[in-house]
Amino acid sequence: MPVLDALPGPEILLALKGKIDYYVFRGIPCARSWPRSPRLPRSSAVQAAAAIFAAFSQSAMATDPAVKEQAIESMDGQPWSWKDVVTSAAYGNLATW
Repeated sequence: MPVLDALPGPEILLALKGKIDYYVFRGIPCARSWPRSPRLPRSSAVQAAAAIFAAFSQSAMATDPAVKEQAIESMDGQPWSWKDVVTSAAYGNLATW
């Protein structure tokens, strides 16, 4: 896991999507090879967690358009989306932002 000084810009993130995964771990920008789907069947716990995350993601998209627009504007110039911040807040990781 290479540690970076800062995350690259959005254009680099999009160019390397599917090859390199850039992320923030405890406030430290990092990179790793793009995660691959496991070859073995997923466990029931993993499937349950995926279902919970999918429900959360769908509910986040149902956010009031005015609130969503304000969140999008507040993330202008940042490498993260408004949905990344909402997800971090829901999982208790907002302090890393």
